[in-house]
Amino acid sequence: MRLPFHRRDKEKRRAEKKAAEGEKGKEAATPQQNLPEETVINDAPPTLTPISNDVNIVENESKVPTQKVPTEEENGSVFTTSEIVWNRAYDELADENSALVEGYVRILPRTTNPNADITGPESDKLVARMKDPRQRQQVMKDALNAGQKKVEKSAKVTSVVGKVSGFVLKFKGVIDLAVQTNPQAALPWAGACIGLQFLLNPAQASQSQLEGIAYVVTRMQWYCALTGNMLNRKNIETDGTSYEELLVQLENRVVALYKALLTYQMKSVCHYYKNQGLVWLRNTINLDDWDGQLAGVKSSEEAVQTDSDTYLKLHSKDTLSAIAKNGQESQNILGDLNLTMHEYVADQKEEREERKQKAREADDKSALLRLLAFDKSADMWNDREGIPRATWETAHQNILRQRVTGTGEWLFSDASFRAWENPAQGATMLAIVGGESSGKSYLASSVIHHLRRNEEYRDTDLRRVVGFHFMDKRVNNTGIDILAKSLVWQCANGDGSYMQLAANESRDLGTIDPKQMLPQLLFENRDLEGIKAAFYIVINKLGDEGDVVDPEMLNLLESAWRSKNRTARIIFTCTPRTIEQVVGRGIACPQIAIRDKNEGDILKFIDSRMDSIDVLSDPRQNGVPELREKVKKALSDKTDGDYFKITTALNEIRLSEYVDEIDTILNNAGKGTDDHIRGEINKLNEARTSKEIAEINEILLWVANSQERLSVEKMTVILQLRSNAASLRSLDYKFKTSYFLFGIDNDGFVELRSSKFLELIPQRRQIAQDNQQNDQDIHPKEIEVVQYFLNTVCPPELLRKLQMEQYLQRMMTSKNCQIYQEDKNTAHARIAADILRVLAMEENARLKVLQGYAARQLMQHLSKVDLALVDRDLKSQIGPGLVKLFTNNTCIDNLFRFVSPSPGVPDWMWEDSTADQIKTWLKDSAVASEIDPKGKSWIDQLTEEPFLALLRQSAVRMAFHCLREPSPPNIAVPTFKFILHFLAKTTLAKTNLDSPTPAEIRQAEMWSEKVAGVIEREALWEVQMALVFQGFQWLSHAEARCRKALEIESSNWRALQVLAQTVENNKEAIEILNNLIDRLEKDTAWMKVHQKSLAKMACDLGDRHWQAEQFDNAPKEYSKSIKNDPSDAGTLLEILRKYQKRDQWDDAINLIKELHSSRRDSSCGCDRSIGNAI
Repeated sequence: MRLPFHRRDKEKRRAEKKAAEGEKGKEAATPQQNLPEETVINDAPPTLTPISNDVNIVENESKVPTQKVPTEEENGSVFTTSEIVWNRAYDELADENSALVEGYVRILPRTTNPNADITGPESDKLVARMKDPRQRQQVMKDALNAGQKKVEKSAKVTSVVGKVSGFVLKFKGVIDLAVQTNPQAALPWAGACIGLQFLLNPAQASQSQLEGIAYVVTRMQWYCALTGNMLNRKNIETDGTSYEELLVQLENRVVALYKALLTYQMKSVCHYYKNQGLVWLRNTINLDDWDGQLAGVKSSEEAVQTDSDTYLKLHSKDTLSAIAKNGQESQNILGDLNLTMHEYVADQKEEREERKQKAREADDKSALLRLLAFDKSADMWNDREGIPRATWETAHQNILRQRVTGTGEWLFSDASFRAWENPAQGATMLAIVGGESSGKSYLASSVIHHLRRNEEYRDTDLRRVVGFHFMDKRVNNTGIDILAKSLVWQCANGDGSYMQLAANESRDLGTIDPKQMLPQLLFENRDLEGIKAAFYIVINKLGDEGDVVDPEMLNLLESAWRSKNRTARIIFTCTPRTIEQVVGRGIACPQIAIRDKNEGDILKFIDSRMDSIDVLSDPRQNGVPELREKVKKALSDKTDGDYFKITTALNEIRLSEYVDEIDTILNNAGKGTDDHIRGEINKLNEARTSKEIAEINEILLWVANSQERLSVEKMTVILQLRSNAASLRSLDYKFKTSYFLFGIDNDGFVELRSSKFLELIPQRRQIAQDNQQNDQDIHPKEIEVVQYFLNTVCPPELLRKLQMEQYLQRMMTSKNCQIYQEDKNTAHARIAADILRVLAMEENARLKVLQGYAARQLMQHLSKVDLALVDRDLKSQIGPGLVKLFTNNTCIDNLFRFVSPSPGVPDWMWEDSTADQIKTWLKDSAVASEIDPKGKSWIDQLTEEPFLALLRQSAVRMAFHCLREPSPPNIAVPTFKFILHFLAKTTLAKTNLDSPTPAEIRQAEMWSEKVAGVIEREALWEVQMALVFQGFQWLSHAEARCRKALEIESSNWRALQVLAQTVENNKEAIEILNNLIDRLEKDTAWMKVHQKSLAKMACDLGDRHWQAEQFDNAPKEYSKSIKNDPSDAGTLLEILRKYQKRDQWDDAINLIKELHSSRRDSSCGCDRSIGNAI
């Protein structure tokens, strides 16, 4: 007989399993067919030579006393043979490794009661009971029953990753059956059952542990059954020869095996509860080397295997048939359990590999991002995800959204494109050439869409990696360095193999000139040959607005052209003038002329746009089909494929009511692009009111000169700030119906519909000069003269009928109110003035959306102004605002609170150039002209001690917020850090602002006392300083300050709360919080204001119970915390994690029920908390 102690080949088992399934229905009702696959029953055991008395013994057998195994008659049938051997193994193990066995025994009560005492008197009694084999059986039986229930409940309640629950419940079925067959088998099975909890917490176990537990559990049934048969004298056939010595030797082998099994199980249980927080186990028992432990089990198995094979074949009567009969039902459950378990372990290994891979990928990403060094300004960097904003993707999606379905398809059947697309042939570079507004961007987006859709070229096995860049002067993404960085990042982000390659290069390079980035990392990188990928680079609109190609861009194209690497391919769009410059560098790439191929695209585009024009949308109306054909033909013929001209004409047709108006528009459609833009601007000047034109100019000012892209929400606030009123119409509506210059991109940012507008919209000063030279200005006095004459000679009724008042007003407005743009100096000065207004306003929810921008970008706008070129009146508005910014508490508060989601100050506050910039402004006579004497005195101080004057009042204000107000930790610590920074800046002290010493903190406190005029510190001051010390991790100092506060005011709840957080003793903290919560819950007035504070106290109390291992008391407090603040997803998540680690699933479910029941309104964040936590 071959015992099931050896692993089977996985593929063999799967093949056998399939064969067995194929034979389903052909089973014979013989016990042999229900045995596991390893069991082979021979019809006639071969005759072997008896084993001599000098058979080798296992390594630790010398320690095992040779004693006779009693028969069931000899032990009075109290224990079975198997139990006798298990008990002997237990007793010997207790002598050899008392620390392990005692630790295991003391942990057992935790299986029935998670809060059971494991070090006190009751635990001592349990250790004593376990020394008696009879009492030991009852203790282990209780532990086994509890373990079975716990495993089943945990496996059913938790949503364990993968197949874990199913696996564990299968193993539990084996244990259940074994115990039903032999209820006294608690000693070996209790540890195995508890060990199954590893499988429910695979993150806490190594692969070695998982494999070992599976190995032990799947064999335990065999160990118990075989032992009883092998060592039972009723099953021994004798021929007059005594084999007693051999039988004793075999027993010793089995005892050694059982000791190895018990050791493994005990260590498994101890390791599990060590991870549950039982720190003392770490210092008393070595719980590592799982591979070595399992090897010990297998070594003992092999010794039993050797002796038992010979022994049973010589002397067994019906052992195998007895095992088959008694184990038939268990085999039905086991089935292919070994295979299942191996698959489970393989799944766990795969998951671990996936986690390792993710960690490697994160490390690679970090390495590459360090090399690329993207601009981290708000409009270029996604701070939450730690990656650059995909401005290139925004441009692509915005164009793709406007592209008419089906257009651009002609390109993909063009021979030059097909050759370029195939990495095995053709040139590696292709140019798409077309004039201004010829649809180059539409084609570029079509190419990107096409390449992404066809991930693999049909004739190769290469993956496709697509990177693209849209040259757009309206967004700060146009330089060669930004282009190179974005293309490398896109390629790496799109292909894991290239990410790894680029990351390794990054680690080797450390830094790199952006101009060499693409050649070194892509075009000339020989390692690309090892990656099965083709890299397609799409560049839209090569060259600037004057059709001049940057020399560095030409160098880049030349490098790519001369590269021998054929898997990196470039396609770019350009104008006839820009392609000449490319060819001039010797780059003889194929060209595709758009105008020769895109007539069908033009017609589809016109058809699509007409479908959205009321007068042309319904072909069923009389005359509409003919009119549509007329429009298509005229626009196709006269615009020469210029999309801008087509769009402009269709926008005009949209507002037309009569056919003759449409005819006029079509006749003018062939005018140049510049003429169309001027015409559109003139029509806006004529059609829009003075208020609307003022809004257009304000939008234009900010879009053209802001330092960040502006959302619709921010632009709406800017317009409200200018007009002091909120419009009832949305900006989106205005852009679509009236303000045709603007649009909204896919990210919700306001943009100009075409950058050409900025070239052709006149500057305000130029308009004024032209009007003055042409004597076209109409002055109010001239209007008054005409009005006086008309009032004298005409009846008032006639004037009202003719609306002369309105006509004269329009005449003046039409000349003086036009669409214009400011010169750069005036533009930045105006924006700076608006920013100072925003920062000077009292707290206003409407303005919050703009205050972050104001705080971040003020100095940027000020630094771009040449004061000599700015109007004196405008400069005089800025002076008082600058002084107030650093001396007025409201301004300081706005600057401090709204710069970011958490309080802080902008980085420019601490830069040396800031003081110089402010001094330069304030030295200008016009800037200082409206500043009051007090402000001018401050300017004098600024000249003498720049940083002291600039920051002192802000530091004083921070001291007030930190120490004179009951501010929470997220305010108290940053404000105090500002004081530390101020003192370090003005005294040149070297202070570590993130971890100052207590002496440095005390020094800053003394400065704060001085400026605040504090003679005797009150309780509030002491509590706030406690928060400061706590924030910098000086807990003993924080505790001392809390006690000082309580000496001043014994009932101060904030002092008691912080004291409970900082004292080391859990018992004291629990007592403080119990009394405090009990008192405050009864104070209804306090609860109305401070309900979230009570939630924090309850959470702190729950944490203290948890730390003290009072696990039954914690859930009540955690539920109270969530009940009082159901919006705190972070706290909810931490609590659920605690419950998960201890398998307290009932408490987890009750907590979520509490969360649901605590929902008061949709704004409480309850659903979001659940979603974030579960």
